[in-house]
Amino acid sequence: MNEVDKLLSHSFDEIKGSSLVIELLRLALKYFGSGYTTCEKEYKQYYEQLKTLKTDNMEPVKKNLLEKKYILRGSSLLYYNNTHFNNDTLTDQIAESAIKKFPALIGIFLNEKERKVLELKSNAGQAIAEAESEVLKTDAEPEVETDSSPATKPEEKEEPKPKAKK
Repeated sequence: MNEVDKLLSHSFDEIKGSSLVIELLRLALKYFGSGYTTCEKEYKQYYEQLKTLKTDNMEPVKKNLLEKKYILRGSSLLYYNNTHFNNDTLTDQIAESAIKKFPALIGIFLNEKERKVLELKSNAGQAIAEAESEVLKTDAEPEVETDSSPATKPEEKEEPKPKAKK
């Protein structure tokens, strides 16, 4: 039984009032890139998302954040219009609207230098993954021995036949 199955073996009511909330938040961080909240509605949302994730391939979510103009720093969440947003749920349009209304929010987003570091890390990670894939692919190919000598068959020894009695 994997970690998601273990958690989902409990009802949401069992989870929300116990230390299982910590496990719920850990899994939300692992699979959705979010998980820092004290809001019970968010707990329920994470629980429901984990139930739908169970039908998928159970791989942690990996979105290309670099395609976005606005990326939240670290584990920051944006609370805007009565909704929590993380990097997976935040759109550039929502970020721009929030910044227009509250200019100080610009501080929770990556600046240009931080964005450049993220790009470099991402590119390095992709290069490492490609190299690992190439090495593993090479290791997986069986070596073919080329022996030009004719195949030799071990000599079979005949067992002596028992002599017939007269």
